[in-house]
Amino acid sequence: MDNYVDELNARIEKLYDRIYQNKNMLVAYNLIEKEHSNYQHIFMLPEIINRNMQVGNYRRAALYSIFTERMMDEIESNSGRIREKINDYILTD
Repeated sequence: MDNYVDELNARIEKLYDRIYQNKNMLVAYNLIEKEHSNYQHIFMLPEIINRNMQVGNYRRAALYSIFTERMMDEIESNSGRIREKINDYILTD
């Protein structure tokens, strides 16, 4: 069980790094899109994962981490479009 928890902790740490690297872009995009952003709650997910890890609910933490990883994959694949939308907003404002 300890090996599983250590592996899960390593995956979650990498996930936190990915979120942190894209933080500025996501904050700007969420502000521009307001209520219509699909990514507005991405910053709450690490807290939820951490809370589940502390309580010992590793299965739920793993599910949330997989969900967050897929969401980050989607964000990274759409980063060009997101940056373009941010640039357009800055230029037209």
